[in-house]
Amino acid sequence: MSSELKIERIKILDGLNEQRKCAIEVDIHMSDGQHRWCWVTTPEALNHFGDQVVASGGRFHGGTSHFTVIAAPLSHDVILSVLDQITSNGELLRFTWDIHQDHG
Repeated sequence: MSSELKIERIKILDGLNEQRKCAIEVDIHMSDGQHRWCWVTTPEALNHFGDQVVASGGRFHGGTSHFTVIAAPLSHDVILSVLDQITSNGELLRFTWDIHQDHG
């Protein structure tokens, strides 16, 4: 990923008031025209969603967890800063999904 790639804007698709109970969906619009997506969640919220482990009553997060960013507290500025850092580190592709990619 080019070091010149920048986030043009993000759109938070869910209410931030739900951050203690669920993951927040975020659209990411990049300077090269890419449109990416991820979940952003808090460590606390991980206790409230995911697959339940019957034997222990705990929670399991697998499958698409690589499209999940964990940060706290969540605000537009925090989410943008975290995603900018991920982009600067060259890891945006690992943490986000290209919504135009055909997964069929």
